Amino acid sequence: MMFNVLFSLNWIAIVAATVALAVVGGLWFTVFFGKAYAVALGRENQPQNKPGSLFIFGPLVCSFVTVVASSILIHALKIESMGDGLSFGAIVGFGFLTMTTVNTAINPNMPRPLFYGLISGSYFFVSGLITSMILVALK
Repeated sequence: MMFNVLFSLNWIAIVAATVALAVVGGLWFTVFFGKAYAVALGRENQPQNKPGSLFIFGPLVCSFVTVVASSILIHALKIESMGDGLSFGAIVGFGFLTMTTVNTAINPNMPRPLFYGLISGSYFFVSGLITSMILVALK
């Protein structure tokens, strides 16, 4: 049954949403909130290193898996309207992605966990909305 669902998904929409998240994420953590993100990580006084391939491709793969999961849920829940898609994106973006990010940040190794949760969590909230908009629009 699960494999049948995979064949019915719109893979063009999945790729489009994944690319959109990569672009928004790249801008979010560099141009928009790069300095604040460094502060949240406690690295504001450290020189910027060129990110390795793991830090480029890892988030891309994770975003792809998240988009596929959202696509499966949108299909299973028969979400067709943009309003329902945005509601779904807000629930997933905040309830799962943002809260998991904040929960992960709350540990003794994170110097500013709530600030990190605000910056990263808000990206994941927005990514839930973007994913849902694209998946529903291209359905």
